[in-house]
Amino acid sequence: GNNDHDYFYDVFATAEGGYAMAGYSGINDQQESFWLVVTDAEGGEIWQRIYADERFPRSARSYSLIQTDDGGFVLGGQVLDRTPVRHFSLLRVDAEGERLWWRTYGMAAASVCLAVIELKSGEFVGCGRAPLREAYAVMVDGDGNVLWDNTYAGRTFYAMRETQGGLLFAGTDNDANRWLLKTDFDGERLWSRTYGPGILYSLVSCPEGGFAAAGIMLFENDYAWFLLRINDEGETLWTRVFNLGEREQLWCLTRAIDGGFAMVGQSSTRSSEPIIIRTDSAGNEQWRRIDNNHDEGIRW
Repeated sequence: GNNDHDYFYDVFATAEGGYAMAGYSGINDQQESFWLVVTDAEGGEIWQRIYADERFPRSARSYSLIQTDDGGFVLGGQVLDRTPVRHFSLLRVDAEGERLWWRTYGMAAASVCLAVIELKSGEFVGCGRAPLREAYAVMVDGDGNVLWDNTYAGRTFYAMRETQGGLLFAGTDNDANRWLLKTDFDGERLWSRTYGPGILYSLVSCPEGGFAAAGIMLFENDYAWFLLRINDEGETLWTRVFNLGEREQLWCLTRAIDGGFAMVGQSSTRSSEPIIIRTDSAGNEQWRRIDNNHDEGIRW
């Protein structure tokens, strides 16, 4: 980045062995634009692109990223038009970063895309929030044309995965509970389950079947990290709670090669240090690290 108004919100391990990172860059005090950086395995920059559009002269923020099967990328986020009104938005680019299409979806006003995936059949699904605090999802074809879009009785979707017979979404419902919703491939609801007060921010598939989801929960009048393991029907196999003692925030869950899990987040203290917790396959904590190294004057 070139200034103090550049942010990454998502990272994706590329098929070439490197990484892609998406967020937004503040071109100037009046304009924010989608930002995509591709690196090699050591983090060395291969190329980066900033995407601006005259339709969105003030703000375009990317919050989610995937690499597509053809080597390109799809970025999901939120754009602000001239009105100004905020829109749910998807941008597709090729393997060199050349823009293919950039579209908005659903109703305007505070809509945002927080996650995007590519299905085995080649379509893309984006999810997030629609106006009036409704959970929202849209399926599009390779050219960005809408196949279906739906709102659901919940506040926000933060993550999703393709599963047998449909899609699984994670987020928070209208009663501020940790929430999972499964639909078929036409977006029709199959089942919905909640797991107590809080938010599910991240969702991963488990090769042996079922899923793991992570987020935050209310714990002794504060928030704690929460790890949930479910079967394919959303039934709880086990849960784990990690109390770090303050209002920590969990952002991301990943499955490790050995079958365990890693959760990443941050403290909510003034210095806001990054935190990682590693578990075994049963969710038992193996170690945690809090990075409070500020030798270079960096404030997280």
